[in-house]
Amino acid sequence: VPLSRPFRGWVPLQPPEAQPLPGEAARKTPASGAGAVLLEVEMLDVKPVRRFQAFVSPLPPVPPPLPHFDIDAVYGPAMHLVDLIWSRFLSPILFWILDLIFWASPTRTLFALILWNVGAKYCLEHYPAFFPLGLLCFMLRHYFHEKE
Repeated sequence: VPLSRPFRGWVPLQPPEAQPLPGEAARKTPASGAGAVLLEVEMLDVKPVRRFQAFVSPLPPVPPPLPHFDIDAVYGPAMHLVDLIWSRFLSPILFWILDLIFWASPTRTLFALILWNVGAKYCLEHYPAFFPLGLLCFMLRHYFHEKE
């Protein structure tokens, strides 16, 4: 391609082999082409040394192949962490608290309420009581609505 003048020409397009063109199934004949695009290319601001190096420089080395990826090396420790963190730590704490809130065992919930009130009176004098009071109202509402 000369450096000073533009190159202009039609570039034919080929349809993908796996996908027929719209309306091709109705014709029952394969498409011969997908048209063409008018393309104009011009090389501007070319550095002659870089252009020459593009033709004579050796190809870059082929990158080494990637090491074998073992999914079990990732999946096994991840499932072990899930078992330790969720199944043996967070899940029992969360469901124990939810059982108290939703009166799954009324004796345990009543014991927790009495223990909370005694602790709030003697040990937690400066602790704000709005959250436990709201939690108590929610628990009682759930307990009485469950009986209906």
